[in-house]
Amino acid sequence: MINRSFCPVWIGVAMIGLAASTVSAQPSYVLQDIGVASPLNFCLGGQKINASGQAIKTAATFTPTPDGYIFTASTYVVDTDGTATDLGTLFGHSEIGQAINSQGVVIGASGTSTQGDPYHAFIWSSTQGIQDLVPAATRAEACGMNANGDVVGSAYAPGLYAFVYTGGKTYNLNDLTVQGGGPWTNFDHAYSINDAGQIFGIGTINDEQHGFVLTPAPVPSPAASPLSVPARR
Repeated sequence: MINRSFCPVWIGVAMIGLAASTVSAQPSYVLQDIGVASPLNFCLGGQKINASGQAIKTAATFTPTPDGYIFTASTYVVDTDGTATDLGTLFGHSEIGQAINSQGVVIGASGTSTQGDPYHAFIWSSTQGIQDLVPAATRAEACGMNANGDVVGSAYAPGLYAFVYTGGKTYNLNDLTVQGGGPWTNFDHAYSINDAGQIFGIGTINDEQHGFVLTPAPVPSPAASPLSVPARR
């Protein structure tokens, strides 16, 4: 015989668990200040070939015009058999590949004008094609990517900020919970992210430029709910 007073309790718990599992929490981090550092005006470089032998190449041309020049660039993923796949562009002008990971995912910059600059950061995969990582920005660059397809970089909208793309969403690092980040005025640049999700970048603290490492904060285990305890008959 079913204990009817017990059934709604379990149903409620199941519904709560389902709701929790469908909500993706924002990432949060623990900060390590690694001291005074100088920001760079460009990305540090990225992996141009992955463990499977896939490589990215960019072919660029400058065409003189009476008013200056037209810049065009195309980036390709080249498979081990020599097959080259054009990544396409966001704005119909040019794109420059920055890095390729073990899954064959590529990040880079796509030009918004015939002169190239300003650029928008992109991510490309063979299944999703090319996507703008920070469409609301006036300019953005993707600098680092890990094996999971998480991406970091910098954007202007119009102020400068570092961003991370993870779980299919892009976040301004300054909008996230960062333990130890209270004294920092701004996280300016994010240059690299490893497979553990740790981010290296440069920001401003006490009017100085410092390097930082952000480590994903531990996710607390959910506390046992009294609702999950079966009622005694």
